[in-house]
Amino acid sequence: MKTLLILSALLLVAINLSAQDSEPSPLHFSYIANGQNYTNQALNKEHFQQNNFIISTQWEGHSRMLQALKFNMNHGKRPRNDWSSNSDRVSSFPNISDSGYTMKYIWSGDQHECRGFQYSPTLFIPENRQGEFIYQAADNRRSVFGFSYIRDSAQVINNPSSTIYKLYNDSTDYIDSVVLGKTWINNKFYVFGNPGLLNYDHTTGGTRWIFSINLRRLDIEETANNDDLVLSIKLPYIKRLTTKTTINGIINFSFPPKTTLNDTVRLKYLEDRGFAMKMTDLPVIGNTIYITNRMLPDRTFFENTGRQDITINAEFICNQIINPQLIAKGDTLGIEKIDIEVKYHGNRDVGINYCRIATPAGYDFVTGKSDSLIQAFYQAHINLIQSENYEIFGFYGSDEFPEHYYLEQRYKTHVPSVVVIIDE
Repeated sequence: MKTLLILSALLLVAINLSAQDSEPSPLHFSYIANGQNYTNQALNKEHFQQNNFIISTQWEGHSRMLQALKFNMNHGKRPRNDWSSNSDRVSSFPNISDSGYTMKYIWSGDQHECRGFQYSPTLFIPENRQGEFIYQAADNRRSVFGFSYIRDSAQVINNPSSTIYKLYNDSTDYIDSVVLGKTWINNKFYVFGNPGLLNYDHTTGGTRWIFSINLRRLDIEETANNDDLVLSIKLPYIKRLTTKTTINGIINFSFPPKTTLNDTVRLKYLEDRGFAMKMTDLPVIGNTIYITNRMLPDRTFFENTGRQDITINAEFICNQIINPQLIAKGDTLGIEKIDIEVKYHGNRDVGINYCRIATPAGYDFVTGKSDSLIQAFYQAHINLIQSENYEIFGFYGSDEFPEHYYLEQRYKTHVPSVVVIIDE
């Protein structure tokens, strides 16, 4: 029986993610498990029912501690006899490099800069509980970011199995009023580096962002034949001028969505992930996204595509011209908070699946555009490990990542369909 390799970490996470209106399916690989060859199949944890593991630290540790924890290999430096800086190393304790296997990164820099936050409209997070771990057991997206203001929050509280926020035209008490607001978390949007550099990557650096809302028409028998207003959306922000002074503003969008179902794109890469509304080809500056009846999938669209949901996107730019620049991490000046404010105008019954703000790279990542690259990275890693007579048990995700990488890490945990280890 081959030995399985696992690296120790503090937290194991296996989370599904809904991107657009369908979840990504696990990627397929060729691999060996329990001596059996599998070709073009998803990694199946049932194939890895073994009890002979290499267990190792990520870096190093005291020899007595490692022995007490029954570790049988050291990944970084050989363990110390004591904690002094010039301590002798324990030469008899095997080091992972002795096997000829060395740890390889399976993610390039671009895959580490896919930032964003996805907010569930059915995850109510009271303002006095922001920061607590609140989730919906029925939500297979395992959302952890939501809203502190949900109009008709009783709908959410009394129906914990519902993961679509439903708005009905006959609910006259909240027509033309804000129905979603006060997102949590809203103060972790940063700009990295110097956007003035010629080679600055605006798809990852924090100057360009894409707002997305995924929704559906609740009465599929209706037709998308007029421009009745259904929703309007704004992104309020707070900008810090000094350590003691802030001002409020509204984000200006540069590329709002187009306005008919003829202007959609199918998100089909390794698999079909649904439809998104195209954005305008040229800038159209405005601080409000208007969603009309003509933009919601109807019976004809459903019959032609098999899809009832649509993702509507709009891009905004924080470059000191169209909008102020975001705050740099560790700095004190710039936009420090971005909120989402959704107003319902009636006219049609509509359901909201999620809202999201992500960098262009983050948007591409969770909509499947990088899946073939991810698949190639994983397969190369599998081949390397198997060449040294090991078998895969799980993958290491990332070290101590901040909140704005949670969306990326959730996606990484889903596509291999086995345990991904995250060090918090």
